[in-house]
Amino acid sequence: MVDAALEAGPAVALAVLTTLAAARATDLIHAGGTTASALSGGYAAAFSLAAAVFAVAAMGTLVLLPARPRGDGRCRTGPRPSVAPTIPPLFHAVRHLSRSIP
Repeated sequence: MVDAALEAGPAVALAVLTTLAAARATDLIHAGGTTASALSGGYAAAFSLAAAVFAVAAMGTLVLLPARPRGDGRCRTGPRPSVAPTIPPLFHAVRHLSRSIP
């Protein structure tokens, strides 16, 4: 079910944006504009709608998602502690094997 939603959602969004771009381009052509300016105006309308939806979704995400709690249940307000990079043991094994091959 989730896979279908992940594939159908972008397809529907693309269909809506394409329909908006085509409708706006048709309106601009009927208003006496050139084909190039009509296509440009249609794409600009579709891009503006997509940007507005993205901005609303980003703001909603920031407002609605709670802060990530620490282990003791309180929210972290300061910077995250730095974590030293570690090399996985598999890397060492592959490195050792590559040295032993003539």
